[in-house]
Amino acid sequence: GKKVIDIVIPELAEKYQQKDRDLLESPGTQQYSMQVVDCSGDIRHVGFNRATLHGADGDVTGIVGIISDNTELIDSRQQAEVANQAKSEFLANMSHEIRTPLNGVTGMLNLLMQSPLTGDQCDYLQTAQTSADALLSVINDILDFSKIEAGRLEIEQIDFDLRNTLASVEELLYPQVLKKQIDFNIRTDPDLPNHLKGDPGRLRQILLNLASNAVKFTH
Repeated sequence: GKKVIDIVIPELAEKYQQKDRDLLESPGTQQYSMQVVDCSGDIRHVGFNRATLHGADGDVTGIVGIISDNTELIDSRQQAEVANQAKSEFLANMSHEIRTPLNGVTGMLNLLMQSPLTGDQCDYLQTAQTSADALLSVINDILDFSKIEAGRLEIEQIDFDLRNTLASVEELLYPQVLKKQIDFNIRTDPDLPNHLKGDPGRLRQILLNLASNAVKFTH
């Protein structure tokens, strides 16, 4: 037995009345959302879909409409946004935590590579270095994913050597290629410029993903 104006929170009562006036002044349809108070005194998120009612002579005689309770939908969306934010923060923190010691491992491997080694030892270290680089690439993928979700992914614009970047992709894929006993070569058009400006890390990441899938599904 209450009017809508009776359940709208006081600060929004004027807004609701203004919506009535707007609709009566410009007959047609109207959609908007508002917070209302239910019988228990809880705040509900409500959607209003309304239209002017016309008599036989075409004059406006009133307003009809449907009120839908969107509280659960909005609450679920807000909870999902909070969960996504927490996930992004977790991925970013986890990536940083793993990447820091891994950088230490790759640094020690580089130092070992510069020490006197037998041929076999050099091959073993190279494989370990390549594997560490591949793992670091995966971690960077995870970190990039969290940055994309947070809208904070940045693309570098630096000078780089294209063929050196391509060579690093070959090196990273060498263990997979060797294990599957297949040939893998990256060839470039001789007319393709070697010195470019862009993001070599992102380019290597994309090529590595594509080439890794190619190797994986080659039998």
